[in-house]
Formats: sequence, C-alpha cells, structure tokens
Amino acid sequence: MVLKEPPVASKLKSPADMFEAIARRLKDTTGRSLEEWTEALRAAGLADVDAAAKWLQAQGVTGGRARTIAQHVFGLPDWATASGEALVDGQYAGAKAALRPVYERVVALASALGASVEPRKTYTTLSTPKRQFAIVQATTRARVDLGLRLGGTPPEGRLEPAKGLGNEYINRRFALTTPDQVDAEVEAWLKRAYDLNA
Repeated sequence: MVLKEPPVASKLKSPADMFEAIARRLKDTTGRSLEEWTEALRAAGLADVDAAAKWLQAQGVTGGRARTIAQHVFGLPDWATASGEALVDGQYAGAKAALRPVYERVVALASALGASVEPRKTYTTLSTPKRQFAIVQATTRARVDLGLRLGGTPPEGRLEPAKGLGNEYINRRFALTTPDQVDAEVEAWLKRAYDLNA
C-alpha cells in the first residue's frame, strides 16, 4: 500500500556517520584498524586520495572503505562533513525544489522497509544492513531517478536500464517527475531490491 502522506523520515545518516561506521568495522573487515591503515598509507608515500584508494584496493580493501581511509589521510571534502539534512537541502535547492516531494515519498517507503537513508552531495543512498540497494537522485530539474540494484532483472514497463546512475550495481531505474508516480509498482520494485540485497 503506497503511503498517501509520507511520514517524516528517520534521522538521516551523514557522510561522517558512514565514515565512523566503516572505521569501527575496519579491523573485522580488513584485519587492520584505521590507525594501522593510516600508518601504512603514510609509509607508502602516495600523493593524493585517488592514488591512495587504488593502493588500498590493491591491498584488498574493497568498496567505499578504500576511499574513506584515503580521505582520512588526505582530508575529507567539505560535503563529507555536512549533516544529512544539509546535503538533502542542497540536492533539492533552487530549480529542483519542486522535486523534493518525490524524494520524500521514496524515502518514506524505503524507511518503512527498514532502509538506512544516507545522503551524499548529489544523491541519497538507500541501504539494507548488508549493502546499498538503491539511490535517489534529482538528475534534472524535472526528474528524480530512483536507481535500483536488481541484478539480472530485465527492464520492463517503467523499469528502465540505469546507465551512469550511481555505481555499476545500480542497473535499473524509475524516472519520476511527480509524487503520484511513486505508486504501488515503484513500491513493489523498491521492496524487491531491498529483499535481494538484505
């Protein structure tokens, strides 16, 4: 059942919250703590975040952890220290302000599933406890894209291929222009993406 009036979204996770969570789990996921990786990076004498992230990936540090560790050493970008609320305000400022109700409706549905809502500079990640399963992005002044991680699911109907939206795992999308388009079909696919990645 699609929500008619979305409730206020639960507390948004900021990039700083994400960084803290990654730092807490580093020893378990990589065998080294943040301090140990920081020391190893400094000893490697790398020039910048990109070089450090590539070096870390070569050491077996996967996903966003490599970039997060590299940014810890070389400095976080300004947006990474902003609150989740400030990041969403920035995503839907100016000409994109009219799209905010579309975002709110998608986030309300995702929150009802138990998703973690994690704003970034230009989009918002929706995650299960295991991994990212969707992103919400005001791609143009007139459209919000809901990108979904659906594996080998073929496109059908309004569910389109998602080229250049998020990472390579986000492979399908809904192009949404009004809150009414966040309907039972979108809700069902959002739940399917959540379940496939839980």
